[in-house]
Amino acid sequence: MRIRSRFAQLRIEPLEGRSLPAGNVTATLIAGTLRIVGDAAGNDITVNVIGSSVVVTGNSGTGTTVNGVSTPASFPATQVKALDIRMNDGNDEVEVDGLNLTRTSSLRGGDGDDDFTIMNSYFRNAAIRLDQGSGTEYLTIDASTFSHPVSISGSNVD
Repeated sequence: MRIRSRFAQLRIEPLEGRSLPAGNVTATLIAGTLRIVGDAAGNDITVNVIGSSVVVTGNSGTGTTVNGVSTPASFPATQVKALDIRMNDGNDEVEVDGLNLTRTSSLRGGDGDDDFTIMNSYFRNAAIRLDQGSGTEYLTIDASTFSHPVSISGSNVD
């Protein structure tokens, strides 16, 4: 009788990544208005000018994506005349830096703790609504100009 040994060759196959991004924002330019809409998760973004573009970036280490990818979205700065930011639910952080906006802009938080920072920017008109639900809201304005009255509203605002 002959003894035959059977060895099975084992292979290890890696699975796809299981990390979930913190959230996603969509960024679109519509008739001069850069519309940024967050999802129900917490998002952390920067909207700033790099060269001749307005760039929307999910901040490093936060997992926030822009238009479903980890690379920034860019728009010609000469075409961006206003912002319409709607962050929706989640704890959101938004930094706006170096923009020159000549039409009415709107920045809105949602449920969750929201933190808006506006720096080195020019707004012709702005309506900032920090809270549409629960949470604590923060607004920092530094070295920015508003040439017309600004409407800032909300509750639980620090």
